[in-house]
Amino acid sequence: MIRILTFSLFFLLLNIDSKAQDNLIGNWQLINVENQPSPSFNLNIIIGIPDKNIVYPATLHIESNGLHAEYQMMLAKKNNGRLYLHSKKITTNTVFQNSNHLPRFINGYFRQKKDSKGNLLLKLERLTDNEQLINISAIDTNCKLLEEFLQNNSIELKKLNNETLDKNTTDNILQPKYSKKYLGLHDTIFVKSTEFSIEFQKNKDNDVISVQLNGSNIVDEIDSKKRRDNARVSLDTGLNLLCFFAEDEGSTVPYSGASVKLKFDHFNKILSFKDTENIGANFIALRIYVEGKGNENDDEENPVLHEIDRKNYEDSVIKGKSFSSDPNNISMRESSISGDYTTYSPQLIFAIWDDAVEDGDSISLSVNDIWITRTFPVKKKPQFLTVNLKPGTNVITFAANNLGGIPPNTSVLEIIDGKKRKSFYIETDLNKNNLVRIFYDIK
Repeated sequence: MIRILTFSLFFLLLNIDSKAQDNLIGNWQLINVENQPSPSFNLNIIIGIPDKNIVYPATLHIESNGLHAEYQMMLAKKNNGRLYLHSKKITTNTVFQNSNHLPRFINGYFRQKKDSKGNLLLKLERLTDNEQLINISAIDTNCKLLEEFLQNNSIELKKLNNETLDKNTTDNILQPKYSKKYLGLHDTIFVKSTEFSIEFQKNKDNDVISVQLNGSNIVDEIDSKKRRDNARVSLDTGLNLLCFFAEDEGSTVPYSGASVKLKFDHFNKILSFKDTENIGANFIALRIYVEGKGNENDDEENPVLHEIDRKNYEDSVIKGKSFSSDPNNISMRESSISGDYTTYSPQLIFAIWDDAVEDGDSISLSVNDIWITRTFPVKKKPQFLTVNLKPGTNVITFAANNLGGIPPNTSVLEIIDGKKRKSFYIETDLNKNNLVRIFYDIK
């Protein structure tokens, strides 16, 4: 118990404000409009529930005279609170002809600010000077008027309500493997080792870049033209999210030309703003999944990807399969309730650790019968998982994959809810699961 209190105090001292209730989720509307053309335009951005509290699915809506155009987009939150943008893709278009290039005028990032009444606003800070953009060439009059409006006016958004995106739209943006759309987030790559390095490739222009892993800086606002040694990086077990940000586009061309090479044990992955799909974007994101240790007979000198681990991840995180896909019949075990918790946040952070002896315990965890992680190793050091909730009651299930060296399988779960913390003692075996019920109350 002393250890639990010690860790709780440690987390409180961290003062993780960024984990508080996510005020970015919702419907944002354009305000403070000057020099509106005739006919006038309305602009809304609906921001959905993020992945790992970093990448947000969003839709951009433009209306004129009752007609509507919609674009899908993705935003990435840097740890300074800025929301960076990637190229947008058009989904419906009943207003403007030849308008696939319209969103290039909404580039850069949204900066969070407050008005005189304390209301949160999102202000667009363009990184590309509009004078550097190509000439407007739209044939359709409405399209040309809109381009001129977006090019020459300040863009500030005020939150209207907590409306968010439906699951199909969210999955279509955040799951490129299945939606076949790329909006800044690459397909997940699977690796065996928790270590890799980043090579900062040569760049003739002085673009400014940043790289973050799981919300923590690897490099922050460095000049990509200057030589820099490779950075050695450690991954968390399970799912990781790496973001590569273009902070400033330099002077040679309107858009960033920076790139980095991720060097894993047996392959490399290049993230480049010079790629056609990333031209004009202000971030590139990549999911990296570290698989658990394989069988004892695996060749450690030439590790291979385990298809079972990969299938478990894809079933749970991407396909959203339920316990019916569980080969170990975990859902058939008895369950005991460890406790209840009420929150006003749509997203929580779970800290999980072994407060006694680290003895090789591993668990699987599901939220509302959807796998969040399988064979998650319980370590002495806390590890963190981001959990999205639905309105109402959410059931968190903890299931033992083994009994470790000292039965039963034990761990501590601490729910991190902004500045609030609550801990639960988890004790499971191969016949019994533990449940924690979380009620998400929408104000």
